[in-house]
Amino acid sequence: MKKAARNGAAFGGGSSKSGHIAATVLSEGRSQIGGHFVGQNPDRIGGFILLFVLFALGAIIYFIPSFVARNRNHAQKSAIFWLNFFTGWSFIGWVAALIWALTNPTVVSTEPTGTREKYISDTPRSRISQNEKICPRCAESVKAAALVCRYCGHEFAAEAPKSKSILETNVYRGVPYTQYDDYSVTAIVNSEIRAWGNALEFRAAIDAMIERGQIDRS
Repeated sequence: MKKAARNGAAFGGGSSKSGHIAATVLSEGRSQIGGHFVGQNPDRIGGFILLFVLFALGAIIYFIPSFVARNRNHAQKSAIFWLNFFTGWSFIGWVAALIWALTNPTVVSTEPTGTREKYISDTPRSRISQNEKICPRCAESVKAAALVCRYCGHEFAAEAPKSKSILETNVYRGVPYTQYDDYSVTAIVNSEIRAWGNALEFRAAIDAMIERGQIDRS
């Protein structure tokens, strides 16, 4: 009986020691694994950040022609984007898209009969109406009657009003009108004299007034 107890105690002690050794090994293994990940994660995160920055920088450089075309409000900015998108990977395609984005195409605008053909550069400030003029100092457009530029404060010299010569006198949809050499139009509508900047504006206004029944034909 005593011998059995001693054997049991020895067996129990051996099991306890084995369990303690196993727990120690497991704990050390976890510590080593945890230390491995803790040591590797900052490097891995730094690598991802560097990869993302390089990708973003490459994308910006790749689409420079598209950015230039959009910033200049180029008439063919959509075509330039697709050229840049599909052929920008090649140096020739990228350079071709950039050169196209830097060009300043000419837009031909043809007005109705009695007007002239205008050649206008494709820039937002280049479409100047008959009621505007360009400031010689800042090149911004201001009202033709302005005495001081609202952008830079430049004072315009007083100019004598220019006399107009009649270009043609005609009738449009029953409304007689007169067009002058500066392409402005005057007409008597409902016993009132009205003026428009050009024949296109005049005809559009008359069409709208006739559709709304605002012209007295009596």
